Amino acid sequence: MIDQLLFACELIKMTQSHLLVQLDTKKKMQYNENYQNEKNTQNITNIKKYISYQIEQAVVMMKLVEEIQQNEELLIQKESQVFKEAFENEFKIELKLTKLAYDLSVANYDDVCSKNFGSEFRVAEWADLEDIFYELEESKIDNFIEYLGFNNQQNDFAIKYNGNHKYSQSRFYFVSWHNHKKPDFYLAHENIDNYLLSLGSWVGSKRILCIKKQNEETQENEISIHEE
Repeated sequence: MIDQLLFACELIKMTQSHLLVQLDTKKKMQYNENYQNEKNTQNITNIKKYISYQIEQAVVMMKLVEEIQQNEELLIQKESQVFKEAFENEFKIELKLTKLAYDLSVANYDDVCSKNFGSEFRVAEWADLEDIFYELEESKIDNFIEYLGFNNQQNDFAIKYNGNHKYSQSRFYFVSWHNHKKPDFYLAHENIDNYLLSLGSWVGSKRILCIKKQNEETQENEISIHEE
């Protein structure tokens, strides 16, 4: 009987010990799980903070880039204005381009020029460009092209030829910058310096090139008006 009781006691002890081990294991697992959860939560928090910081830095950088771009644009505009003024002073001319493109079939060129830039402006003639070009030194030719406003995105503007704005009922004059490489399909009525500039004609909408009238032109207009 005593042996049985001793055996029962040992069994109870073993059971208690096993339960304690299991309980301790569960506690450790729970602790590890809680620790891992806290760690993950902290990691997520840190990641969110880092992302927020990067977004803030990106916003700051974007503002800096915008300011730099604006400053560069202002600098380019100032340099362009200084260049234009120097060119105009040197050659005693003033050419302006309309900001908008006009349907060549219906536009009143002279009216467009005077409304955009004042009554002292008229439509530029092909002869005006010839007169200016042939007075230029070779070193000034690129400056002249830049002054006119030609670039890879904008290479033709509406003008007149011998007082006419159209070649035929359906073709209207304009000047194109070909840089000596006129396309085969292009019908050139005249050209300057082996197709540096070409006089073409076609349909469509284009910006109009205007020129400030010379003193003698203004005086002629005044005399004509007075006589009438």
